[in-house]
Amino acid sequence: MNLKIGKPQITDGKEIWKLIKRTGNLDLNSEYCYFMLADLYRDQCAIVTSPDHTGILGFASCLPRQGEGDTLFVWQICTDPQIQKQGMAKKMLHFILENQKEKIKYLQATISDDNQGSRALFASIAKSYQAEMHKTLYIDAQDFYDSHQSEYLYNIGILNY
Repeated sequence: MNLKIGKPQITDGKEIWKLIKRTGNLDLNSEYCYFMLADLYRDQCAIVTSPDHTGILGFASCLPRQGEGDTLFVWQICTDPQIQKQGMAKKMLHFILENQKEKIKYLQATISDDNQGSRALFASIAKSYQAEMHKTLYIDAQDFYDSHQSEYLYNIGILNY
């Protein structure tokens, strides 16, 4: 399948929501949230599309960390099962990092201990940028109302381009 990574447009919000819902791996937010991300944070997001497929096959979103202009917080990364195991999540993060106006020095993400795929992804990103990766407790499981696991903050940096 011929795949292309690019920045989303506001009109992609519905397809992003459908991708997140279809895969069922992430917390599903409102459609409105994805329209806003595709518009207001398009420079910190990436989508994967293909001329061979209708809809969006991959989505990555990052948010600038307030008060830390050299840091991006990775919020959600999702790939359709059709394109998994092809390194597209890592490629989307590289795309986002390479397209920032200012060089990003640190990448952050929260990951629960049972998410081995995300830990492997961020370890691979750290290795790609010859950066260290540190883990600290971010939100303890007892602080969630539902049965959510503890979330750990992974801080990767300084990124070497």
